[in-house]
This record gives sequence, structure tokens and C-alpha cells, in this order.
Amino acid sequence: MNIFVKFVTFALFASLDGLHYLYVITSSVDNLSTEPYLLNIKGFADVDDGEQLPVDRTVYYWKEDETKKKPPGAIHILASILKSNEGIRDAGKALASLRKKDDFKEVIKAVIAAATGGGAGIYEAFLPMVGVIGEILGKIDDTPLFTTVLSYTDINGDFDQLGRHPYPQKNRYVDMVTTLIVRDATRDPSYKVAGLV
Repeated sequence: MNIFVKFVTFALFASLDGLHYLYVITSSVDNLSTEPYLLNIKGFADVDDGEQLPVDRTVYYWKEDETKKKPPGAIHILASILKSNEGIRDAGKALASLRKKDDFKEVIKAVIAAATGGGAGIYEAFLPMVGVIGEILGKIDDTPLFTTVLSYTDINGDFDQLGRHPYPQKNRYVDMVTTLIVRDATRDPSYKVAGLV
């Protein structure tokens, strides 16, 4: 089985008067992991009101192999859009600085504990990460334009249906789509017909 979660696109809808500098922050963790699979910060310069930005980034990937037989029972994704008061800074340098901060390490410990402990407190565990990232980026608006925590779980049946499953979300500033993709050759008859299994 293969499981992907893609952060596909977002559009800036609200009139914020002029061009903007935006950061997209994504992070993911599952109930098997010892650390998030991915923490990413991507900057966009000169974004206009109503502009659609194709991000198309995989924020989580799990593939069964000889060392990984047990699929995750839960995947939790943080996605946040921040408006910058200044231009885009070096995100790679900011990430390197972030990973050294004790605040960041404490947030990661809380996220992992929440994810491996059933996921009940995952939202509360993830939210301080936005503040810690804002500190290392510098002069960013205090309030993110959009922040969400998505959870996909086996209890909810999210991995039962094969294929692509879009999850649109929006607020007055941002319209966003994430897509859960589940592929499993042992459950897909077309793989057997093609002789791929």
C-alpha cells in the first residue's frame, strides 16, 4: 500500500490591498514516527488578491516495503499560510535555525506524544509551531491568514477507499485543497488484470 497526502493548491481571496509576501508552512506526523516526516516553509513574493498558487507538494508519503509492513493508523498534517510584513527571507536558513531552537524541540516532542497517544491533542500540540516559526522568520503578522490541522485515520475509514480524495477548506482569506491518495495493488483489481501483482 502507498499513502500520499498532497498540499495541492491555495488561492488568496480576501482583499488585503496590494501585493503580498506569503509563507506556506506544512508539517506532518503519523502514529508510527519518531519525528515529523516533513517540515517545509515555502515563500511566495508579489501575490495578488485572488491569485491561485499551485503548490503541489507531497507533505506525507508512506510506502510498504520489507522494513515497513504496518501502515500508519493516523496521519496529522499542519498547514498554515502567513502574511509577511517584509519580503521573503531565506527559508532554508530559517529552517536550519529553527531546528536548533529549544522551543521547536519542545513543540516536536508534544506533537509526537499527541500523535502516538491517539491524536486527541494533536491540534493543540501543532499550533505553537506556527508561533515558533514566526519568531525565526522575523517580522510576520501576528495572526496567520489560515491555519488548519487535518487528521486522516483508519478508525474514520480514511484509508479504506482507493484513489484520490480531495479535502477543500477555506476561510475569508484563503481557499485550500489537500488530497489524500491511497493506492494498494492487493486491493485494486486492475493491477491483477495487468499482471502487476
